[in-house]
Amino acid sequence: MVGVHLDARGRLIRLDAVPPQQNQEVDEARPPDWSLLFIAAGMEMSEFAPVEPTWSPLTFADDRRAWEGAYPDAPGTTIRIEAASYRDRPVFFRIINKWTQLDRMETPKQNAGETATAVAYAATRGLMTWLLYVAIEPFIRQLHPRSMVSWSRLLAGRFTDPAVGRDVLFGLAVISLQNAAIGVWSWAQGLRGTLLPLWAFGGQNPMVTSVSFSTILRQSVVGVGSALGFLLISVVLRRLAKGSRWLAPLLLWFLFLGYSLIGFTTGLGPVDLVAYGVIYATGSAYLAVRHGLLAFVVNIFISQVAIFTIFTVNPADWYFPSSAIFVVLVVGLTAFGVRVSANRAELTSSG
Repeated sequence: MVGVHLDARGRLIRLDAVPPQQNQEVDEARPPDWSLLFIAAGMEMSEFAPVEPTWSPLTFADDRRAWEGAYPDAPGTTIRIEAASYRDRPVFFRIINKWTQLDRMETPKQNAGETATAVAYAATRGLMTWLLYVAIEPFIRQLHPRSMVSWSRLLAGRFTDPAVGRDVLFGLAVISLQNAAIGVWSWAQGLRGTLLPLWAFGGQNPMVTSVSFSTILRQSVVGVGSALGFLLISVVLRRLAKGSRWLAPLLLWFLFLGYSLIGFTTGLGPVDLVAYGVIYATGSAYLAVRHGLLAFVVNIFISQVAIFTIFTVNPADWYFPSSAIFVVLVVGLTAFGVRVSANRAELTSSG
């Protein structure tokens, strides 16, 4: 049994393996060739200096090693690599960054019904989202009906309505601009010798190696629930700031900024955290104020599915199917939006 974690570029960042339960070899084992794992991580072992190991593997090991060095594309960023082996087999390999957090100082209890619990959780989340929708939707429709136009038409089966296509495209466009802005900021940080956590701008969960249809369904539920909550707050703020055109959007922007500062993983430094928060808050506030529920749902849905995707263009990579599914999903939604928003006359009359 082997678990592999990859970064957004498909490079190894962690390996955990279970050694044989019974050892039948009597000859003295040779240490593994650690340089192969360094290559899989996109690094050269010769550029790292051996140090005393401090991290323990998940399983039994009879040899532990550690090295310190720097990322090839960020020489100013010091990293640590911890490894362990059992006889001639690697059982542990992990890149330790300054933002890496301890995750098992207290071992959680394992539940024999873990799968059933996950299914029950997903069903409960879906039911809660539906109840939230039933309770909030009439209130939002009454106070700000324009924000529900395209969503209502979609639920009514009017899939070819141009307003539906327009808001799908706007949701996709905003998430694309948000990712592009984050990518530019991360590139600029790399030029300054500061390497940001790779999960901060894509591929945030390397343990997940494929985007399944169940994941897509689950994240669509998350998108609806999150968008409904924020849209309700947006509508309430608009009512409270009735005499001011800009007060409600400004308050909503600060709300999104505060949410992002709390929600982003704490490995980011304060400057990066604020930069990411500003990018996220600007796009989200724009969608909530100008385009309503459907565009906001699409934006959140795509961003959440991207978290579970490791991107590659090489069909030989074992995680290529996840990239292909995500690309098909985005291209399909884009083609759908372009196709159904073509009728500009009906789209204009809907606004």
